[in-house]
Amino acid sequence: DSLIPSRSAIQVILVPGNREAKNVAAQLQKSGFDVRAILSPTVSAGSERLRICLHNHNSMEEIEALASNLNQLL
Repeated sequence: DSLIPSRSAIQVILVPGNREAKNVAAQLQKSGFDVRAILSPTVSAGSERLRICLHNHNSMEEIEALASNLNQLL
């Protein structure tokens, strides 16, 4: 399971490998999402991740579009 459970606005999805995490983040950014890759050595090798911040102003449509894009990329 790549989603790290969180009850905060910050959501984390594991995408192991610096190259893969950067690639997925770049693809999401091209689609208009402000998603950041957190890479090794900031995190342990193999636990690279995407950092997603949800905000009160995000609509359900935006969140669903993000989830759809993630499903396609992962």
